[in-house]
Amino acid sequence: MTEKNELTAGKRIGAMLLDHIIMTFVIMIIAMPTMMSKFNNAFGDEPLTPKGGIDWSLILMCFGMALYFNKDMIQGKSIAKRALKQEVVDIKT
Repeated sequence: MTEKNELTAGKRIGAMLLDHIIMTFVIMIIAMPTMMSKFNNAFGDEPLTPKGGIDWSLILMCFGMALYFNKDMIQGKSIAKRALKQEVVDIKT
């Protein structure tokens, strides 16, 4: 790497924090409507999940967590790493 494009610990931590903020916001957009409907129904007489029904909130949360943990899969770059011009590289190759 050149001197002005050197990757430092501060840049890596900055990218990690930016990724965390972005992915948390995305997960909340996905999960918030379902969570709000669950909270709304929590104080009623009917069960939260109908017997034999699918709990869509659990499926959405699993999707969101999978997205969070696999954010670097596309060409080794997450959203923040693309913005800060960083990428995951195998040191052997």
